[in-house]
Amino acid sequence: MICPRASVLLSVVLGLWSPFVPTPTAFSQPTPAGDWNFDNPLDLTHATIGSDLALVGTHTSIPGVSVVDGAVTIGVGSHYVCDHGLSPIPGDSRVNLYSLLIDFRVPSLGQWYAFFQTNEANTDDGDCFVRSSDARVGVGSSGYSDSSLSAGTWYRLVVVADLQGGDYDIYLDGVRILNGTASQVNGRFSLGPTLLLFADQDGEDNPIDVSRVAIFDAALTPLEILQ
Repeated sequence: MICPRASVLLSVVLGLWSPFVPTPTAFSQPTPAGDWNFDNPLDLTHATIGSDLALVGTHTSIPGVSVVDGAVTIGVGSHYVCDHGLSPIPGDSRVNLYSLLIDFRVPSLGQWYAFFQTNEANTDDGDCFVRSSDARVGVGSSGYSDSSLSAGTWYRLVVVADLQGGDYDIYLDGVRILNGTASQVNGRFSLGPTLLLFADQDGEDNPIDVSRVAIFDAALTPLEILQ
């Protein structure tokens, strides 16, 4: 999760040093088009903004990042269908501009974990993974991050896609870990009317803990990602 120290460090890098941590309203994050926090164990797919998720398979309610936070574990063969509510820009057949936020934890290393799948039929590989061999994030066609994850640690992943502009970047806890290779407009990383969360067609979707998912109808800036 983003800590106050990260905000101070960002101010130093930008030449805006102050002995005070910037207020949360200094750079406000846009309102998501969809937001799911898994806080209600009796209604885990409930949306705080947007449409409820649709569960395919099974999931389990678990404690989240803090004692007042809820989360889920969702594993092999199970996923969520996310009706994200985003619309293509005029002239595009699919959504090519979005940001996807996921607060997650992997329980162990040495196996694959899937973040999302843009093929609504789930008949091919997912589109963003934790790789089994080195715990790096990405997929073959975008490249993988230079840094690796640790087991048992909560992270915030943000995927920022502006495929018209040729951008596909992945951030972890506010730091860009992948300046990726974007697919073509309306291609692999673009979205249809629904997005599959934590899905893969051949079992590379091992059990992952998730405390929040949000999707934005914009390419978040580095400052917005820090909020």
